[in-house]
Amino acid sequence: TDWQNEIFRKAPIRNYQLSFSGGNEKTTYSVSGDYFSQEGIIVGSDFTRYSFRVSLDRQVNDKLKLGTSIGYNKTISNTVPTDTPGGFFPGVVNTALTFNPVLPVYDADGNYTLTDPNADAWLDNSVAVTRIVDAVSNINRVLGNIYLEYEFIKDLKFRTSLASDIYHQTQDMYTPRTVYSGSFNGGQARFATTDLQTILAENTLSYNKKFGDIHQINAVVGFTFQNNKSRSFIDIATNFPNDVLGYYGIENAEDFPSIYASNAESAIVSYLGRVNYNLKEKYLLTVTGRVDGSSRFGSNNRYAFFPSVALAWRLIQEDFIKESGVFSDLKLRISYGKSGNDRISDYAYIRTIGGTTYFFNGGSPASGFAPQVPGNDNLKWETTNQFDVGMDMGFLDSRISLTTDYYYKKTVDLLYNSEIPYTTGYPVYLENIGSMKNSGVEFSLRTANLVNAFKWNTDFNISFNRNQILDLGGKTLYVNNDTYKLKIGTWSVIQEGEQMGSFYGLEADGIWQLDQDAEAAIYGNEPGDFKYIDQNHDGVIDANDRKIIGHALPKFFWGLNNTFSYGNLTLDVFIQGQHGNQILNSNRFELESGNGLSNASTDMLNRWTPDNPSNEYARANRNADYLKMSDRYLEDGSYVRIKLITLSYNLPNKWMSALKIDNARFYVTGENLLTFTKYTGFDPEVSRFGFDNTRMGYDYGGYPSAKSYIIGVILNF
Repeated sequence: TDWQNEIFRKAPIRNYQLSFSGGNEKTTYSVSGDYFSQEGIIVGSDFTRYSFRVSLDRQVNDKLKLGTSIGYNKTISNTVPTDTPGGFFPGVVNTALTFNPVLPVYDADGNYTLTDPNADAWLDNSVAVTRIVDAVSNINRVLGNIYLEYEFIKDLKFRTSLASDIYHQTQDMYTPRTVYSGSFNGGQARFATTDLQTILAENTLSYNKKFGDIHQINAVVGFTFQNNKSRSFIDIATNFPNDVLGYYGIENAEDFPSIYASNAESAIVSYLGRVNYNLKEKYLLTVTGRVDGSSRFGSNNRYAFFPSVALAWRLIQEDFIKESGVFSDLKLRISYGKSGNDRISDYAYIRTIGGTTYFFNGGSPASGFAPQVPGNDNLKWETTNQFDVGMDMGFLDSRISLTTDYYYKKTVDLLYNSEIPYTTGYPVYLENIGSMKNSGVEFSLRTANLVNAFKWNTDFNISFNRNQILDLGGKTLYVNNDTYKLKIGTWSVIQEGEQMGSFYGLEADGIWQLDQDAEAAIYGNEPGDFKYIDQNHDGVIDANDRKIIGHALPKFFWGLNNTFSYGNLTLDVFIQGQHGNQILNSNRFELESGNGLSNASTDMLNRWTPDNPSNEYARANRNADYLKMSDRYLEDGSYVRIKLITLSYNLPNKWMSALKIDNARFYVTGENLLTFTKYTGFDPEVSRFGFDNTRMGYDYGGYPSAKSYIIGVILNF
């Protein structure tokens, strides 16, 4: 059975958008609606979205303007388990790779072949999981805004606005008893609700004045307030008598091992000011200052001041530059500023307790309260200081435009959950620890290559970034794997002098060969086993031999867009790439284990045998210790991808007038069409932990990017 072929499919996408607007000199309005539906490329997954928005603006008189808008979004998602962090069991992408290919999807009785009795019991029939595990998410979201603008005198304007964001999500999931991931607890239902409410009030006073042809000032002062409320509830039920009703049969469950509820609130206030000064359209100055206060920190550290200043010199206005005839535009920019980060949990600075259940001496569960968060009264804003210098250049009447930038960012008082001894009663402790820098250069080039009837424009950008941990207070922070099945332990490390996303493990040194049997025995190995470098030469391969073995951050990334047009026909081609990073392909731990407990990679046909002394793939060994993190599982994550190609055609005006249409555009788009990479996984743009910069470049069978083809039409009446 080709399990990958069984779970992957070609999936249609449908998107319909309708909008109309109108009004007069005093009043304008717009109404829009959208319907989007996409089946997932994995069987059992899909996504549907409905959205609607109305806006209204009214110029009451010369001084007063009012406006409001409201939008509603509803999304329905059916999901399948892939590489969700914290999951006990591997997802369907991983099991499609590792489940026994000799077994059929269905047995002789027409039922799913659920497990392989001769292999790893952790593995499920991925087809069964995609079809009989129910997981649905419903999100309803309402966004509203109302504003008022009043001009006291000419050039002096007051604006106040009040916005709200109301979010409600339900997540229902049922894992039946018939699949392994549900069999050990008699089937499991999980219900979760999340309610979020955000209120944002903004008040600004702006002054914009031009004094002759020499001076121009634009100044803004303001006050903003944001209140966030969240409430969540999670209920897990197990041991169902049957799977007939799924999660609708929760009243029939015998056990409720976990019930969780939370209620939180936070607020942030800001006092801000900004002045833009323009002298002769030649010298530009921007000065900004803001004081932000966040309830997520203790009373002594809630407020912080974040200033910035930016200078620009439009050299093209200088006579000696104009007379040179070299540049059509030339501008020098320099800036410095501070910004803050308060993205932590709402009550992290407070010592909190919460409800818990404990089994004393294996008896009945007892409910009570236990410490949850140790608290830290000294928590404060994580602060980034950034310096930028850049230049904008134009040549040949700006047919060639080049922008260059250098930046240096130093982030201090990093907010990080450090692991602490379990004897404290807590697993982690949130603290401000150390500093980090990012520096790099960026280039952006725009060219008008052909400007006649046939036009060709090119946009190219490239960025080089270097990251380094400057200080962690002498600590080394270890990042561990969170998968119950794939226990590889520490796989990444955060260490002074190194960069974020540093892979950590053993350094592979091939395979022990027949003539090395005596030396292999010293390390408890035999010919055909993996060989690792004994970094400290103590005759033992253990945790003390680990080192930094690779990096998840790319050295540079780039994008290239070309636009070709002739008459009403336009072709856009966008290509992107990144280079110099590694990816931990953790699926290979099982595919190349050689222990016979799962499917194997075809590369294992070249495994070590006495007659085939491979130096890359170890011998088949039922008792192999294959869960050693090493650089042999790191792969080059560099890639070049044809990200987007769009061919569009605008209907000629003479046709549109006959059809009573203002304009019409037909287009065909292809996305993720072709990828050039050495990475052997499904997708080099992968990360199990999303945008978590402490855990980058980890692939354990994530949901891959889809290759998409879209045909569309845009009509304006």
